[in-house]
Amino acid sequence: MMLGGRIIIPRTIKQIVRYALKGPLGDFLPSSLTATYRPGFAFFKRYNNRYQNLPNTIAGLITTSTISDGGDVRILDLGCGELWHSFPLYQDLYRRTGKGMDVTFVDTSPAIEHFMGKFLKRPPVWLHQNQLLLADAKEYLQTCPQTHFDIVLAVHMIFHILKQDWGIFFTQGMRSLRKGGTLIVGIRSWEAQFWQMFDPIMKEVEEKMNGRTMQFAHDIAEALRHAGLMTTRTSNEFHLDVPHESALIRVIEFLYRLPYGTVANSSQWRERIMAVANLQKHQFGSYRFAMTDDLFAIRKMQPLDNLTETSFLSGDLELNPWVH
Repeated sequence: MMLGGRIIIPRTIKQIVRYALKGPLGDFLPSSLTATYRPGFAFFKRYNNRYQNLPNTIAGLITTSTISDGGDVRILDLGCGELWHSFPLYQDLYRRTGKGMDVTFVDTSPAIEHFMGKFLKRPPVWLHQNQLLLADAKEYLQTCPQTHFDIVLAVHMIFHILKQDWGIFFTQGMRSLRKGGTLIVGIRSWEAQFWQMFDPIMKEVEEKMNGRTMQFAHDIAEALRHAGLMTTRTSNEFHLDVPHESALIRVIEFLYRLPYGTVANSSQWRERIMAVANLQKHQFGSYRFAMTDDLFAIRKMQPLDNLTETSFLSGDLELNPWVH
């Protein structure tokens, strides 16, 4: 087996599995995930192509006019994680523009600091400048420089922000962009087949475990409409095929960030989930679910003097002519 120009012979089944799960930055089992979620994450990565397709979909939302004429591309990567979607995106931008990347990475997990420390020992050629901040995204946006970034990425992280704080998030996120810059928000779509089937059951699980319900693309669309912001919206569709029941349960626990064994150890939840899932298995021969990520791109065309934090919670504004 070739890896980084060296021939490696796996000596154990564990090694073979780990090599088979290699991704763009290495191991498919990120250190930022605690042992609570890692079993489900392994199955999730193994049986779907979500992160292979997502960077291309994001890249399609970034036009050449988004990028400033001089210097590096300035990017704010909120909730950067271990760069599963953004690493290939940055490579693509480098190939398309010939420009280096000046990236501010923001995440709350201390594990990211360890990961980035290893990653930045031998930084890729496109990463000209970087800054890693262990900070809450919402709090950072209230202190970050204004009219500074070409791109602000918030992919698969906004559901960690309380809905009543979205006004702060979007307002400050837009103000951090230079003229022509783009804010990109990615979130799962409830209209996808998977969520429609399991949402009634899993909302009950989610509320019982965490005391909250999850946010989806239609919640973002409504908030942006209330604020009068026109967006470009696109979708990244993928299929998840899981071969057996135990893998399915682990995937569901990961997707809803439920502790390992939560569903497996509850006969009531397990029976209700499998009753729905078995309909899919009868039709496709495996547990197959079509899933969709929705991506919203908001481009800043002029200063947003009339945009306030409360704009996202009420519907009394006309469409903002300065953003499309």
